[in-house]
Amino acid sequence: MLFPEADHHQKRLLLPLSKGFTRIALGADSAIKIVPVGINYTHHRSFGGSVSISYGKPISTLGYQNGDPQDYRLLRNEVNLQMQKLITCIPDDANYQVLEDHLNLTPTVYLDPQYCNQWVSQVDPENLPIVSQVKKPARFRSWARALSFLLNFPPILLCNQALRKIKDPVFTGSIKFTTGIILLPIYYLLLTLMVYTIWSFEGAIAVIALCVLTLLARKWSLNY
Repeated sequence: MLFPEADHHQKRLLLPLSKGFTRIALGADSAIKIVPVGINYTHHRSFGGSVSISYGKPISTLGYQNGDPQDYRLLRNEVNLQMQKLITCIPDDANYQVLEDHLNLTPTVYLDPQYCNQWVSQVDPENLPIVSQVKKPARFRSWARALSFLLNFPPILLCNQALRKIKDPVFTGSIKFTTGIILLPIYYLLLTLMVYTIWSFEGAIAVIALCVLTLLARKWSLNY
């Protein structure tokens, strides 16, 4: 698996593809097939984001092994074209932020790149209403976040401390993922033992269930 952009960023678009993957593909002893893949997400920095993976039609290198120096460029252009169909591509111009703000109102649409790209190509940014940069969460969302933080604050605090030391926001999701698979299980185990010792086994199960349910409620509030 290769990431031909060879860089990371936060904008919903495809960077110019590097030349390295074409050299690998056309340097093979025989023709191979390249499968374009698009990864789409609702929000990569907030907890509970959803991800969809789209697969394109395999691209054979058979027609690009003619010994012509332009074969590398043609193959890169073909892969670039197919990948643009598999991810949300908002033109990187003066209207980028306006279009992204409107799509962010319903982030689940990002999971369908075909719909997003069709909407972007047809809409007139100048006729779109201005979207407020700050959206006040509904009362349920506020309670979900507050209760989720109250019941899970030790690992959340440790996660926030780690995030302050990481200057590149692209790695936010990786830090939170690590928190979820390492710190949360340890915290839940210690919490279960503590509640079981001072209360009962049923009470421990109830507390852990409430912790998990508030995290799920937080995920729901962020996605919708």
